[in-house]
Amino acid sequence: MPLLDIDIPTAQAMFETNVWGVMRMIQVFSPLLIASKGTIINNSSVAAYVPSPFLSAYNMTKASLTMMSNTLRYEMTPFDVKVIVVSRNR
Repeated sequence: MPLLDIDIPTAQAMFETNVWGVMRMIQVFSPLLIASKGTIINNSSVAAYVPSPFLSAYNMTKASLTMMSNTLRYEMTPFDVKVIVVSRNR
């Protein structure tokens, strides 16, 4: 669907799942991840890098998830927690 025609509540629900849901999980489990020097693996998509026409909301959520993961990698380095982003084709 073209960006101009996207239903905003639908796009918000997609962000809720693909971005905010992941952020909540990371925050909840961060004490355990830090204590165990664990690894966070986030499932993104090549859509974060190569826009697919008519999938703009999905593209935006995956770009946000990828940037969040890349930033988190730096923030978790002092705790020896690894952050991996898996970017696969849909």
